[in-house]
Amino acid sequence: MLYKKYIFCWLLLLIYSIVYGQNYNDRPKGYFVDSLNNYYQQVDLPVYLYVGDKTGAIHQLVSTDQKNIIFLDGEGRHVLKHYDAIEKVEQKFILNSDGTAPKSRLKFTSPFRYYDINQKKLFFGVNSKALLLSKDNMSGVREQYVSVNGQPFTLCSDTLVFQKEMDYNIKYYAMDNVGNREEVSEDIFTIDHSAPNTLLVLKGNHIDNIISSETKIQLISKDTISGVKNIYYSIDNNSDYRSYNNGENIILKPFSDGYHTISFYAVDRVDNIERMHYQELFLDKSAPITASDIIGDRYVTKKGDVYFSGRTKMKLTAVDNKSGVKEVRYSINDQGDMIYNSPFYLPQIQGKHQIRFYSIDNLGNDNLFEDSVVNQYTHIVNEVYLDLTGPSIDFKINGPSFLKEDTVYISPKTELHFKAFDKESGLQKITYSIDSNLVETGYEKQISIKKEGYHKVTVYAYDQVNNKNTKVKYYAVDNKGPQVFLHPSVKSIYVDNDIDKYPYYMNMYLAATDDLTSVTSIRYSINNKSYQEYTGVIKGFKRNKKYVLNVEVEDMVGNIEHLSYSFRTLRRKDEKQGITQ
Repeated sequence: MLYKKYIFCWLLLLIYSIVYGQNYNDRPKGYFVDSLNNYYQQVDLPVYLYVGDKTGAIHQLVSTDQKNIIFLDGEGRHVLKHYDAIEKVEQKFILNSDGTAPKSRLKFTSPFRYYDINQKKLFFGVNSKALLLSKDNMSGVREQYVSVNGQPFTLCSDTLVFQKEMDYNIKYYAMDNVGNREEVSEDIFTIDHSAPNTLLVLKGNHIDNIISSETKIQLISKDTISGVKNIYYSIDNNSDYRSYNNGENIILKPFSDGYHTISFYAVDRVDNIERMHYQELFLDKSAPITASDIIGDRYVTKKGDVYFSGRTKMKLTAVDNKSGVKEVRYSINDQGDMIYNSPFYLPQIQGKHQIRFYSIDNLGNDNLFEDSVVNQYTHIVNEVYLDLTGPSIDFKINGPSFLKEDTVYISPKTELHFKAFDKESGLQKITYSIDSNLVETGYEKQISIKKEGYHKVTVYAYDQVNNKNTKVKYYAVDNKGPQVFLHPSVKSIYVDNDIDKYPYYMNMYLAATDDLTSVTSIRYSINNKSYQEYTGVIKGFKRNKKYVLNVEVEDMVGNIEHLSYSFRTLRRKDEKQGITQ
């Protein structure tokens, strides 16, 4: 029999397809064999049967009606059977006919979505992504294609990410492994990244951010894309935020007089959260507020005492957010009320003063002023001190000095210390200048003057309200020591190698003069022995001996000068010889 002579090596199916001329990424219709060796063929394609032996010869089978083509009867599983009469076994060859295209859908992973029934519009929020999911029950999905906002279809192999805020028109389809192409599907939606914009509106009696007890507060929010879902607000940073109803009036009447903060924000339909807004309002439930301002010098101590100078003026300012200010009045030391028109000086009398001032409004708000009683806000500044004098200044000298008539003589080592004291507002600073220099130098520690000659030292002291005192001192700087003179009682007999030679009975006399002050001491040392005070004469030299005389003199401001003199006394026999020479 034929099955004994031939071994079926394979069943070869040639597939012909028609390529459609559309703007899609179509592939020819054909066949597909999966990993389990299952055979799939596009439903419209004919089947050709071939047999071959192990030599490789192939022969096309022709049916009894002389046709070589088989058309499968519809989609699904088809079986070609062969009955082996000897083995009594029925052999089956399975052909899967696939005529159904895949079905695809976009699956969005964004947690923020909203569908507007009225607009019939879909919205998504931030971090919006979508997966193109395709399913095919026969040969399986081969490729997916997507088009964004009219762009050409491209192969889709990854998650779709929508980063821009805009309207999107996404078209997509899939193809299976035998060339069945899905009809194009379309999803239209909008990506909304923008939060709402909310405004706080004041209605009723108010001036800028100053409101009355009856002022109505409303919140108006707008979102141009997905729309506003909720508005939330809190008063005075209360962590419990309330949901605001559209058109609701927020009234602060139960709250205390003063500043209050309204915190508010809105959320749109896809949970874009508006940044927090903070609106500070001043709830004014009182009469006019009068405040004082200081023009000029002022100093406040740690105890709270306030000091003015004679140049200080007081300025009064009153505000009333309801009926307005009618007039401002003040008095000094209870000397009677005066109408305030412009900044004023305090009486030029040193000491403390009491200032009282208040304002009167126009009674325009009946809710504030019951029974037409004038409501006045009184402000008393207790113990304002008027300081008219500057600090006292004192000089102190540390180191050598000498007073000659009205001039103090000092040395470069002498330290000048400046002190100042102010019993009213207190000392602020000390500065000084030397000679004709007009620039004041800040005094931090003692100073000294190095340059010799006469100098003018000017010291300035300022108190805390800038009252200033000046004091001048004159100093003469002596930076040179006295001039030393040596007077031997006899002349040297001769000079040998620049060394004077004297007889042993020679006496030495010392003297010194100073250009500016005077000499306070003359000390001397012989041959490096201890210094001793010079008392009038140096004598007692011995024959034939070398002497080194060191002299130290000091003036009245501590300047010291030194002189060293070397000489030698003669032997006895040389004394006569020297005389004869």
